Amino acid sequence: MKLWTRILSFLLLALSSQAFAESVVAAKPEAMSETTLLIYLGSGMIVFVLFILGYLLYVLNSLAKVYNQTVTKSQQVAVFKLVDHVPIELEHEILMNHEYDGIRELDNKMPAWWLYMFYCTIIF
Repeated sequence: MKLWTRILSFLLLALSSQAFAESVVAAKPEAMSETTLLIYLGSGMIVFVLFILGYLLYVLNSLAKVYNQTVTKSQQVAVFKLVDHVPIELEHEILMNHEYDGIRELDNKMPAWWLYMFYCTIIF
């Protein structure tokens, strides 16, 4: 007897919910305006770019610590030659004659990789 009561209760419950479902009109979700969408997209892009920049700064900081601990003086000189970098001790050799607001200008050469990239942008 209990089994039939449960089955009948289940069927009545299932049938009654379907009968009322036809009379209820589904509410349409309100469409998002174009301005709101642009604000959300812009905010998301800004957060994404800030996250990427923060991560890159973290990685560069970690690499700088490792580089300073593991690189010998001769390897540093090789890197200086690759990027045409002048060590701080020799900056007086490339110091220019003018000064503005206490800021002195150095006459550094452009790194080779930068020049090659510049030439490629001109060609393409």
